[in-house]
Amino acid sequence: MRPTFVVACVVSLVIAIVTSVPAVSVLMTGVAWKADIGSVTYVADSLSAFLVLVVNVGSVLAALYGVRYLADDPYKRSVTEVILHNVSFVALHAAMIGVLITSDLYSLFFCWEAMSIASFLLVLLDARQTKVRDAALRYVLQMHLGAVGILVTIGLVSVSMGGVSFAHVHEYAATHPAWMVLLPLGVAFAMKAGLFPLHSWLPETHAAAPSHVSGLMSGVMIKLNVYGLIRFGLLLGPSMELGSVLLVLGMITALFGIANAITQRDIKRLLAYSSVENMGLIVMSVGMAFIARSINAPMIETAAWTAVVLHITHHMLMKAVLFQSAGNILHGTHTRDLNHLGGLIHTMPGTVNLLLLGALGISALPGLSGFASEFPMYMAGIDAMMTASNVISMLGVFSVVTLCLAGGMAIIAFTKAVGIGALGTARTQAPVNAHDPSLFTRLPQWMAVVGALAIAVAPGLTIRALSGAIYTVSGHTIPEHLLSTLDSVGIGQAVLIGVIGFVWMLRRWAISAKPLSHGPTWGCGFTEGDARVQYSATTYANSTVDIMGPVLDVNVTYRQIAPADMFPHSRTYHTEEHDAVANKVIDPLAVRIERALRALAVLQTGNMRSYIMYAFVFIIAVVVLTLAEVL
Repeated sequence: MRPTFVVACVVSLVIAIVTSVPAVSVLMTGVAWKADIGSVTYVADSLSAFLVLVVNVGSVLAALYGVRYLADDPYKRSVTEVILHNVSFVALHAAMIGVLITSDLYSLFFCWEAMSIASFLLVLLDARQTKVRDAALRYVLQMHLGAVGILVTIGLVSVSMGGVSFAHVHEYAATHPAWMVLLPLGVAFAMKAGLFPLHSWLPETHAAAPSHVSGLMSGVMIKLNVYGLIRFGLLLGPSMELGSVLLVLGMITALFGIANAITQRDIKRLLAYSSVENMGLIVMSVGMAFIARSINAPMIETAAWTAVVLHITHHMLMKAVLFQSAGNILHGTHTRDLNHLGGLIHTMPGTVNLLLLGALGISALPGLSGFASEFPMYMAGIDAMMTASNVISMLGVFSVVTLCLAGGMAIIAFTKAVGIGALGTARTQAPVNAHDPSLFTRLPQWMAVVGALAIAVAPGLTIRALSGAIYTVSGHTIPEHLLSTLDSVGIGQAVLIGVIGFVWMLRRWAISAKPLSHGPTWGCGFTEGDARVQYSATTYANSTVDIMGPVLDVNVTYRQIAPADMFPHSRTYHTEEHDAVANKVIDPLAVRIERALRALAVLQTGNMRSYIMYAFVFIIAVVVLTLAEVL
């Protein structure tokens, strides 16, 4: 175990403790924390304090896992690479805290850039692989395109108002069309949040990053962009139009993300698309809250904000469990392809149990925090259906339908991940030789599971503790009927967990005295069946691909057996999954831009005289345009 891993973990833990103490105080008292460091003012209200705790918990879980995960180094990384990775991890943790407590656009831009560069360096840990370098490059390019939105806002606000504090942004919106700020900022935050159609970097990057970094980026970092949407949406005045855009955008993102998750063979890409889905659900709830505020419907608004707070917390915990489980599988089998796995329940039972718990939670099935976090989403949608406005009623219907569809498709995606990867017979030799990592490596996963169980059985208590964040964004206290409903959900889930535990113990007792025999799965009379007769990850998703073909982009390479083939030869069936937006829109656009830039490259002559001439021509052009009163 290299000392730098431990040092980074300790530093991250210190940052978490130092920042969590005032965050808890803010949540308990409702009094904002404020500090002036030089000419910069840092502020944390209850919303910021809640997310500071989310950042700290997610970062500590990732750091604890990274200590052992990176100590076993199959790539023989250099000391410089290891030190750079750990410094970048600490920098990312600090930058995420900075994003949450800044009160001006300059500081926000600085922390945004620090967060982007630190996460870019973390993704590049295994830069020897071409796919990792390509994914990291796509990521950093799209993040800097998003940063342009913040720079545009800085220019607009500073020129008009003489400052760039959040108060100046509010004043600017009062005297100018709000969309002039909302559009560039919205694009910036939507891109880094992975919202459709600006999500294409997310599956590639999260699959390429080390597993503890994937969990941190997916479970924590992308949530900070929802914070940006909330913060500036409230500053600029949440309107019916803004809420409707976010609601529809969230619904499309959720359904597109989970549909693509079903088709993936790479378990980390599956988890990444699941994150796209969950970001869609969170943004959908934010949109519902903004709509409710615009029509003065506090019951709907508080239910929607409750869903946002609970789902952010739930998703952070579950993605730590799932990505770290994927890391265990990759470490044990050296593959992420579900078609090369199978039978892991026999060789990696500890990891499979954690993967199963994470799958149950992220699918929002009763018993874990996902059910408790999505329940208020249903409440907000159903209440919206009962309003007098036909438009809002229809939006409520669409939100509930989206939740039902996304939940059903999530079950398909994660039964595939667990069933194909963990059950059945090993499809290659990789799962046969696998083994569970140490208990210390799995400790942060169990910590996250315990947190998810606590939220599952006490969602009402959880939301009471975080009520300050909801009051900050809504201006309303949480209605008692909502709290009592959450308490009832918690009691029901506690009973369910107890019944499941009792049945499990009863079964263990019943079979404890009986010998167990192991054998191959019954082959329906065939005695020479092998692993190839099982469903694969590809065939499991075929029905979904057939139904949603226009939305998905799956290329199939296969020659059908013709009637004239009396003695058909062996043949292969190969599928290749692409992101439809990236493959059909972004990548072709990038190729055209590259061609245009290459055409302009003729100006780069390498001759000093040419460059002096360019400067002279530019000066002449400025003088002429100024005299013509164009500039």
